[in-house]
Amino acid sequence: MIEIEKRKDERWVVKPSVLLEFRAARRISLLKGRYRLFGIVLDLSMGGLAVEYADRKLRPLKNIEYALSAPGSGLRLEGIRMTPVSDMVLADETGCGGTVCRRRGFRFDAMTSDQQEILPGQ
Repeated sequence: MIEIEKRKDERWVVKPSVLLEFRAARRISLLKGRYRLFGIVLDLSMGGLAVEYADRKLRPLKNIEYALSAPGSGLRLEGIRMTPVSDMVLADETGCGGTVCRRRGFRFDAMTSDQQEILPGQ
């Protein structure tokens, strides 16, 4: 199978310690839950990112916000809005704790200037 590059922006491979977390977004900040682990970020661009995750049969959630974090370096970027653009099973992958490994691509929605400054390449 030939993979076609669809990204418009340069892609950066990230260290394996960068995590993608998610939580339900609510208008009242006191009602927002804590972030939960979604998966490990594989690569990143100004337009979006790709993440590898264990298929835990999560029900589709709407109105989600995401956070990028690298616990070893102190990086934390919260409140990111993204739209999923691809999702596929990674054949012959066993690094997901005995469950099916998947790869999901996301496109960033509008970001604040502060969020954009934290991304690589700026």
